[in-house]
Amino acid sequence: VDNDYALSMNEDGTVTRERARFSMNGFSFNYAFSDFVLRGEAAWKQDLPFNTAELQIVKRDAVDAYLGLEYQASATLTWSVEAINQHVSDWTGEVASAPRDSQSLLVSLTKLLMHEDLNIQVMNFYTQPGNSNLAILQTTYDWNDNLRFGFNVVYPYTRDEKAGLWNVRDQKQVAFKVQYQF
Repeated sequence: VDNDYALSMNEDGTVTRERARFSMNGFSFNYAFSDFVLRGEAAWKQDLPFNTAELQIVKRDAVDAYLGLEYQASATLTWSVEAINQHVSDWTGEVASAPRDSQSLLVSLTKLLMHEDLNIQVMNFYTQPGNSNLAILQTTYDWNDNLRFGFNVVYPYTRDEKAGLWNVRDQKQVAFKVQYQF
């Protein structure tokens, strides 16, 4: 969390970083049972900086909550579902950089193959408002202790111009990585 600076526009049109600290109180928990792990967090953020449409700073309180459930079906297969909610208190139309309420849902599957040298992970993020999806495929293959290959696909999708992914909707990505450690 960047708790030091916020952006604001000066009268001459330049954008500067201003010190805009906020306070945060919260808790987290982990609870393991059988083949499951239940995780959660909640935080109350006081005087969190947000931007107006004119790129000025307004401060509001926000409540963030997270709940996740992970299931390890076997030593090599893991499923997880995670949900996030943020609520901005005293929200008005002046707050242009965030909606009153936003939710995200992450569903992921991780599979290890070939004596755990091949790792395949499929993830899908869904966010509201804006009905955006971000689908991700990540793979790594450990050739030996020094050499690792990776293949990733990232596919953002939205039809809503106000969605957080609107600016990157056409930036589908395919990446091949080679990592050599010496």
